[in-house]
Amino acid sequence: MTNNRDWKSDYKQRLHEPEAAMNLIEPGDWVNVNVGTPAAITLLLEARAQALGSLDMRMLGPALEPLMTSERDAGEREIEIFIGEPARPSHDTQRAT
Repeated sequence: MTNNRDWKSDYKQRLHEPEAAMNLIEPGDWVNVNVGTPAAITLLLEARAQALGSLDMRMLGPALEPLMTSERDAGEREIEIFIGEPARPSHDTQRAT
């Protein structure tokens, strides 16, 4: 556990460039995608999912299509709160819950 006085150095040690952060995602991990997730991160996540062959995702109102309309069928896709237009086709074909 980090003491309260050293939280800034602990935080700095955990920071990664987006591309490097994607390499921390391993098969079987659940990835949460929030409403404000930048488009660049969404595209990197889809590339990581392609590389892994499967990626389980929980999405809060996904705003971009790549994660939902990919031909990749492996991995769970769970949509929270509201589906929105980008996720509707994936939900309607039961590729996402």
